Amino acid sequence: FINTDSPAYGGDMTELKSAVKAVRSVSETATVVLKDIVVDEIQLGLAKEAGADGILLMSAVLGPSLENFLDLATTIGLETIVE
Repeated sequence: FINTDSPAYGGDMTELKSAVKAVRSVSETATVVLKDIVVDEIQLGLAKEAGADGILLMSAVLGPSLENFLDLATTIGLETIVE
């Protein structure tokens, strides 16, 4: 899990990209998951673009929009973990 929440944890997409590169150098099967408070669909695209295999979605945050986020994540090839 790579936390990209800059204000709270100091992470960003650069760290996600670096983690993906590091993980891929030792394993093609290990999974890299973006952990952030996802509130916008663009975050799914950014995660995929950075090389993430999956994304954490929080049902308490997304509420009724969760289903749309799950559908989009699946469509673009991201695995999902729902909290």
